[in-house]
Parts: sequence; structure tokens; C-alpha cells
Amino acid sequence: MSASFHTSFSSLNPITLDGIARIIVLTNGWIGIAACLLTLQSYIILGQKIHWGAAFFVGAGTIAAYTFLRILRIRMLVDKKDEKGTWMSGNLRFMQFLMLISGLMAAGLFLLLPDTNTMLVAACSAGTTLLYGLFLRRIPGFKILVIAAVWTAGTVILPSMADGIISNNEWTLAMAQACFIFGITIPFDIRDLLVDPPSQKTLPQIFGTFTAKAIAATLICTGLLGYLSMFDLQMIDRNILIALCGPALLALGLTVAARKEFDELYYTGLIDGCMVLQGILVALASS
Repeated sequence: MSASFHTSFSSLNPITLDGIARIIVLTNGWIGIAACLLTLQSYIILGQKIHWGAAFFVGAGTIAAYTFLRILRIRMLVDKKDEKGTWMSGNLRFMQFLMLISGLMAAGLFLLLPDTNTMLVAACSAGTTLLYGLFLRRIPGFKILVIAAVWTAGTVILPSMADGIISNNEWTLAMAQACFIFGITIPFDIRDLLVDPPSQKTLPQIFGTFTAKAIAATLICTGLLGYLSMFDLQMIDRNILIALCGPALLALGLTVAARKEFDELYYTGLIDGCMVLQGILVALASS
């Protein structure tokens, strides 16, 4: 199955679909789009006026952060020899330029955030990312916790801070999204089994691939229960419930099917793409 999947992508014309998809994925553009859309999704679900600057800040900041962390690892000579690491090493100047541009955009948009509380959440998220790149990444098993926390803070807590108080409904959304994001992060450690050192002590290294998938599936299902709870609390209507659950179920299937031999488009393209799909569907369901 893994060989046929890889062949199906590599056989596409690199000038068109395959080439465009890989550029968007390898430059972290896809993950930035996902972060922006999930932020907009939170504004919609919480019934708040959309602050476009905040959503674009989260998107640009995500691109800058992911690129910074990868460049830092390349400079420290500890980068993984996977497709993205190899590509970024060969295009280092371009990625440094992209980091600079996205970082400047995020800095400018930070100054336009609507209030001090939102700025504080944004600053804490950025600080945690910086600390992770410099120190925290050395702590075994800490990576996916940081990812889940920072993504939840940026895409849910940040839009919730307009009044300075996080309500029970907002905490319900935050916990549901945290479980979903945590769950879809675990397959990336399965991908990295071929390149992660044993000292990394990721879930697949400690418990094996099967158990890691079971943990990921449990987290995604917990997120699904959170969406159902939001519907029961009348936070969302049936259309938005379907828009949330559909991509989560797709992510569940992709997670169960994940193998370490699958390439970058499977993981960043398809699994992370479930976040993009979720944001788009929620926007369409609310219109």
C-alpha cells in the first residue's frame, strides 16, 4: 500500500498538481493556512465578530515559527533527513527570506490585535515556541504537548480573549480542538520513526506504532465527543456539527492507515489538510 501511494503522487506532473502541492507543503504555507482557518472557525463557532488581523497573525506566525524551528535545527546540525529537511537544506536562503517576511507580517499584525488580553496570549504562544526551539525540545516526549498547547492557544484561546474571560463554552471548544490537534500530531511521530534518535522517546518509540495509533484515535474520538457536547449545549447547529465531525472522521481514518513509509504529502498534505477542510466547511455551514 505504501509503495502504491508514493507512486501515485510521484507520477503526477511536477509542473502542475504535484509540484504545486509540494511547494505549498514544504514551505509551511499549508500549515499556515490551516492555522488561519481554524482561528476563523473559532470566531464563527463562538459567535464573535471576526477579527481578520488576528486570524492572519496566527497564520503568518505559524509559518514563521515552523520555518524558524526547522532552520534552527539545520543550523545546529540536528535536522532530520526527511523530505522536508532535505528540501529546506537545499533552499535555505529562500526559507530564511520566507521566515523574515512571515515574521515581519506577524509582528505588524501583532500590533493590530484588538486588545491587551489577545496580545498576551499571542506573546505567550510565541515565547513558548521560542523556548521549545532553544531548550524544551530536549525534553523527551514534550514536542506534541507543546504543539497541542500552542495550537489551541492560538486558534481558540486567542479569539476567546476579547472580553478577558474564557467562558465554559469556550473551554469546551478549546478542549475538543486540543484533543483533535493532539491526536493528529501523533502520526507525525510514526512518520519520523525512520529518522528520530532513540533518545527522542516519542509515543511510537515507547509504545510501538499500534498503541500510538490507538492513543491518537482515542484523542480524535474524544474531540468528536466534544463536538457532540457543543451541539448538545446548543453552541452549534447540526450543519456546523457535520462540518466539524466530517474532517475529524477523515483524520481518524488517515491516522489509523498511517505508515512510516508514507511521504510528506500524506502527513502534512492530507492529515493536516483535515484542519483546512474543517475550517472551510464550518465557514460554508455558517453562511
